[in-house]
Amino acid sequence: DGRNKRYRIGPKLFSLAASASEEAEYARAVEPYLEDLARRSGETSHLAVRTGSLVSVLARRVPDSPVQISERPGVTRPAHATATGKVLLAAMEPEDFERLLATMPLDTFTPTTVTDRDRLREEVRQARDSGIAGDDGEFHREVRCIAVPVTGYRSRRMAALGISAPVYRLSMAELRAKEPLLRDTAAEISRALGQAQG
Repeated sequence: DGRNKRYRIGPKLFSLAASASEEAEYARAVEPYLEDLARRSGETSHLAVRTGSLVSVLARRVPDSPVQISERPGVTRPAHATATGKVLLAAMEPEDFERLLATMPLDTFTPTTVTDRDRLREEVRQARDSGIAGDDGEFHREVRCIAVPVTGYRSRRMAALGISAPVYRLSMAELRAKEPLLRDTAAEISRALGQAQG
């Protein structure tokens, strides 16, 4: 009748469970930094990791303002249409990125979504060189975002830190003016993670 059967967690499932547990722990650890970034920048802050051609938002903080961007932690987004995704694609080894690029579905979400592989390749190269990427209404037509890498996350996996703002309130140039604050926070998170794992 099956009541006496024993079940074992297979290595793949165990790996997924461990990964989810690590990510939940990681999200809790970075929440104070996201809260501080949201308060100081006046914009929504979020942290994401990549799985294949998708990015997952691990944690998110909205500033105390009447304008809020509605998105829950844990949602997935296409890497090619988001600033965090481009940063995470740029963190890949070039040959690994090329293999992924060959099979990525470059779906269109808005008129500004990058759907050309050569153009995406160039944007990822620029993100690799500059350490920052942008998304000018490419996934949500009404939302702009910039993102930078976070290091020190289990060393083998990158994360990306971003801030988002409604397009009607901030131009891309105005959002880019907040880059130093974004980079400072990413460096603080990277240091904290490195010390915690040291």
